[in-house]
Amino acid sequence: MFTAQDIAMTRMGQPLTPAYQEAVDFLYRFLDNSRVRHPEQRGRFSLARMERLLAALGDPHRAYPVVHIAGTNGKGSVAAMTAAVLQAAGYRVGLYTSPHLVEFVERIRINGRPIHPDQVVAGVERLRPLTAAEPQVSTFELTTALAFDHFARQGVDFAVVEVGLGGRFDATNVVWPEVAILTAIDYDHTRLLGPTLADIARAKAGILKPGRPGVTARQAPEALAVLQAEARARGVRLHRAAVEVAVQVLHDSLQGQRLRLHLRGNGAQPLEAHLPLLGPHQRDNAAVAFLAWQQLARQGWAVGPAAMRAGLARVRWPCRFEVLAHNPPLVVDGAHTPAAIRALRAGMLHYFPQRPWVLIFGVSRTKDPRALLHALAPPGTQVIATQSIHPKALPATEVAAAARDEGLPVRVAATVEDALALAWQHVPADGVILATGSLFVAAGVRVVYTGEPWWQASLV
Repeated sequence: MFTAQDIAMTRMGQPLTPAYQEAVDFLYRFLDNSRVRHPEQRGRFSLARMERLLAALGDPHRAYPVVHIAGTNGKGSVAAMTAAVLQAAGYRVGLYTSPHLVEFVERIRINGRPIHPDQVVAGVERLRPLTAAEPQVSTFELTTALAFDHFARQGVDFAVVEVGLGGRFDATNVVWPEVAILTAIDYDHTRLLGPTLADIARAKAGILKPGRPGVTARQAPEALAVLQAEARARGVRLHRAAVEVAVQVLHDSLQGQRLRLHLRGNGAQPLEAHLPLLGPHQRDNAAVAFLAWQQLARQGWAVGPAAMRAGLARVRWPCRFEVLAHNPPLVVDGAHTPAAIRALRAGMLHYFPQRPWVLIFGVSRTKDPRALLHALAPPGTQVIATQSIHPKALPATEVAAAARDEGLPVRVAATVEDALALAWQHVPADGVILATGSLFVAAGVRVVYTGEPWWQASLV
């Protein structure tokens, strides 16, 4: 049975057939087997089931080289940059990310384009008989196997793979990457990964593989110490972007950033490139990606300055400080961790100094809305409390209560559509509308404003 959303998406040109919907529904039958549903068993997970599943498919993850990316904040942006640069270098590039914002097909892309729904159906048909032998398999394991199998069948030259959760026991951690990237680590999924930054870093360091280079973003000392110790134990040379890469900002506006990046102590010419992604934090992400590309080039992969410039200039990563409108400005950002919220606040104050905000805000049930609002919203910010269509969304009334506890003026909107309508009504002439707190709130506002889901467009 089609939902109203399915019908709307079909009319926008994506053939979301009943067979596709049934295939996705089949994958979701295994949600109850996920680690998130059983945090008390976090010490009992292994990769053995995933390895058996892939062996039954012919080990597709061994058919192409991989860049593997873990972290709390920035891993999606770094993945998008890396995929764009590899594509600009002439490679056929698979990109696997999660979660999706609007539709499942977003998770699996080749050269920026999402997997066709019919290919999802075919992939699930190959997986379906394998689940009988693996009844405890999870939705994410099946989705990862589907992606790896699709990339092999489509003959990709490279795959850029984003970790789903943690690293050590993540379903993606069966790959042997050309380079492993660790983006900024922050507190998230503490029930599964452990209560301290050291615990979280230890889980994410599990993607480091002996003899293969690792690249890390700027990290808190507690996390960095663990990453360095884990790298030494595995015989991994860990490259630190904050130490090895210098970033100079040549120009910065709502149209993008012009950056000059170069390796410290290296006689090579600096790289000057336009980066459409906004925010000071994206400079750090670009430095991480730049250092990873250097490691690929040192291994003989054809990733030169021209590809780096072209890839960076063409990269897109929607709902990450994305400015959809300019008069008044409408910004959507999927920030939902403390560090991401702090980076978002810095970006807002940087690009829109001394301008009042109308904040469309909603979070998942696992988040503390008051703490996030405290870190984000300047005093007096108008809040429109809402909730996404995601089943884990915190009710808008509870979000509103958190805003009142912070002393912020608040209105309640049952849907993101209503929230955006209220925002347009109440934004001052010099104000800015910001939708955040959840990827799904940001994506919902984006769909309402643009009239079509972003997943139909290429990322480059």
